[in-house]
Amino acid sequence: MQLAANAHDVVATAALDLPGDQLAQPLTLDSPMGDWFGHPVVGPALTAAMTSTLTEEGATAAREGNAGALRLRSSMAMRQFLGFLPRQHPRELWKS
Repeated sequence: MQLAANAHDVVATAALDLPGDQLAQPLTLDSPMGDWFGHPVVGPALTAAMTSTLTEEGATAAREGNAGALRLRSSMAMRQFLGFLPRQHPRELWKS
């Protein structure tokens, strides 16, 4: 930001950091898992869905070990990951 006495004389300059909008990329079944888990809305919901069938102890262990496992699979397309999810999904979803 610049403060000027007139159109030619800048008297003060300061950096201004604005948070702005968080833009999330659209997700498809071909999007990498890292994009899905890193999405500001879908990521927490997906994590909750995956841990919903676990005991409290199992969910805690999954959260603690999730970072390493996600790093290993972050480039895997969600289409490939569907088989690991706790619920069955319609086969036509896999093909879209």
